[in-house]
Amino acid sequence: KRMMANQIENLPRYRARIFSPEKGLLIEERASSSLGVLNAQIESEGLTLISAELVDKGAMRGGRGHFPLLVFCQQLSSLLDAGLQLVVAVDTLAGNERDSGHRLVLQKLRASLHSGLSFSQSLAVYPEIFPPLFQASIEASEQTGGVASALKRFVAYEGQFQALRSRLIGALIYPALLLSLGGLVVAFLLSYVVPRFSVVFADRLQEMPYLSRAIVMLGLTIAENPWVSLGLSSAVLIGLFVLGIHPVVRSWMIGVATEMPWLGQRIQAFE
Repeated sequence: KRMMANQIENLPRYRARIFSPEKGLLIEERASSSLGVLNAQIESEGLTLISAELVDKGAMRGGRGHFPLLVFCQQLSSLLDAGLQLVVAVDTLAGNERDSGHRLVLQKLRASLHSGLSFSQSLAVYPEIFPPLFQASIEASEQTGGVASALKRFVAYEGQFQALRSRLIGALIYPALLLSLGGLVVAFLLSYVVPRFSVVFADRLQEMPYLSRAIVMLGLTIAENPWVSLGLSSAVLIGLFVLGIHPVVRSWMIGVATEMPWLGQRIQAFE
């Protein structure tokens, strides 16, 4: 099964326009060894292949993070305000783009427009580049002819969101730095200072308060088993990190935080 999965993954991928008698025009990505094999496969399903183009994995792998979406929206909005038609504006951007990967995306977007798809349908072909909010705003604006206005609103929204995210990251730097330094200080105390002082108080454990006795016993344990303690501490930190990035655990943590009176209100306000 693993070999078959690897073979399928290594096959060329085609973005195909397919006509279905029940659902109409469909756009799907399918893996096939050749265009002829893809056509035979689609015909065996009772469908009709209208057109297909080879997907460039290298260009699409960068995703939304590498494609300058805001710059694209600003340039396209300026060209539309200057009186250019949408197809001509996208064609102009594709011709002036210097980056080969970005130019390939614009060329495929232009090809989709020339093939008869609307702008929102052309954007939906590349969900890894154009987010759903952008697609929805363009689709709504096509009904009124205000594509340029929708582009400006999306640029304003993304600008506000990025500014808010920058402020949030800046506000978190100081507490994160304090927590990191505090964690290093606690780790140094538990691993170096406490084990050495624990030997002095080893004979007085029964006379000490409960928390002090627990700290001294912890220091003695670390002093007797330093490598085991280091391994357990590392395993706990790695486990917490893995759980923190797991989607299910992260959703549960956010749900718990949302239920807290003060913190939940702040989370809802931020959303």
